[in-house]
Amino acid sequence: MNKFWIIFWHTYLSKLKTKSFLITTGITLLLIFGLTNLQNVIEFFNNGDKEATKVAVIDQTGDKSLYPVFEQNASALDEKLQLKRAEKSEEQLKKDVLDEKMEGYLILSLDQNGLPQGSFFARSIANSSVSETMEQALQQTKIAAGTANLGLESEQLNQLFAPSELKKTALLENAKSEEELDQARGLVYV
Repeated sequence: MNKFWIIFWHTYLSKLKTKSFLITTGITLLLIFGLTNLQNVIEFFNNGDKEATKVAVIDQTGDKSLYPVFEQNASALDEKLQLKRAEKSEEQLKKDVLDEKMEGYLILSLDQNGLPQGSFFARSIANSSVSETMEQALQQTKIAAGTANLGLESEQLNQLFAPSELKKTALLENAKSEEELDQARGLVYV
């Protein structure tokens, strides 16, 4: 039995010292290290890629009270979204969007029930992440405004939690409409 262990250790140590074993072990360790830190590597390279998305907001309510609540909700949803209260006319904002100075602009107003609604205008509505963030922030603003305005009855709560409507309009003449984009998505996922 003693001779077995001597031969075993001699063979084992001679295999450990070969170049091929050292190289494959090194490559394997690098692969394991790389895979365990893959998320950190991806974040390192993507950190500077995405710049802030600029959106102007026109608050058409009489007391201009919707913008601060909407801005707080939108920035909680997307840190890269940069909202600013519009000081220009709607025609100037349209020109800025077409010149790619900003992603789009949003018009906040109140519906007949005194709840917030909005219209988002962008060059193209194919990038739905910004419009979805706007829609979610508008829904949260509607909930906040509704709880302040309504005496919380069940019918009014149902009205409050009904989905808010965001009208999306592309400003480019050859941009795809929302229906065309939905058809294309349907073809892809079928």
